[in-house]
Amino acid sequence: MPEPPDRLAGQSTPAGLGVHPAIGGGPLPAYTRRPHDERLRAVKAVEELAARAADAGMFSLFLGVHPDQAAAYKFGREPDGSPAEPWSWSEPAGR
Repeated sequence: MPEPPDRLAGQSTPAGLGVHPAIGGGPLPAYTRRPHDERLRAVKAVEELAARAADAGMFSLFLGVHPDQAAAYKFGREPDGSPAEPWSWSEPAGR
């Protein structure tokens, strides 16, 4: 695949972008949303809200959306969102 140009797609030709021109040669029709587009948008919205819930301290809501992640976060969650390293009560903090 060719390297993307340093200009907007409207300022290039199909050949310059490494793709074929529109069938019939005219401009492309407007994009038509389909039912799967709306389903994907809904899934992405739920995932985004789950991530925000985790950031806000409501980690159980995150796990409700991503139950497969529970084992990865067995020891908690770091401020950057990554799983915490294993620890025990007998270890000093900040080790």
